[in-house]
Parts: sequence; structure tokens; C-alpha cells
Amino acid sequence: MTSGHRQAPDLGAYALGGLTDAEVAEVDEHLAHCAACRGELAELRAVTGQLGEIPPEFFLDGPPEGGDLLVRRAVTRVRAERRGALARRRLR
Repeated sequence: MTSGHRQAPDLGAYALGGLTDAEVAEVDEHLAHCAACRGELAELRAVTGQLGEIPPEFFLDGPPEGGDLLVRRAVTRVRAERRGALARRRLR
């Protein structure tokens, strides 16, 4: 979120469908006029889409044997993608 927002919308809850209809309408109105928040929402939706691909058992039982390496690789990849997205946004 940029520091120019008087009251930043809760884009995380919006992306996950956790807002009331009135809150959704407020965020929709904000998004209609704020390119920065639309970009952030796109990134959040990409992450939530990736989370949907993780089996529920992973969250209940922890990572599989050798999963620590898997988790570290996933975190490293997400961070690299985030840095790339931020770099592309700065170039615009």
C-alpha cells in the first residue's frame, strides 16, 4: 500500500473473500481509482492461488520428510517473484 492512503483497504481479506458486501463495495470503489492497490491485489491473488495448491495435510501435519528444504525453496521462490514484481512496478 502506498503511504498516500488515508485509510488503506484490507486487500488481504478482500482477496480471500472475507469482507462484508458493504466492505467489498468500499474496496471496489477504491480500486477503481488506485492503480497501486490494483497491482497489490493482483499479487495477493497470485499468492492465494498458489496457497490453494498446497494440500491441507501439509498444514495439519507439517512438512513431509525433507520438507524443510521444500519450504525454504518455496519461500525463496516467492521472495524472488515478489522482488521481480516490485522491480517491474518501479520501471513503469
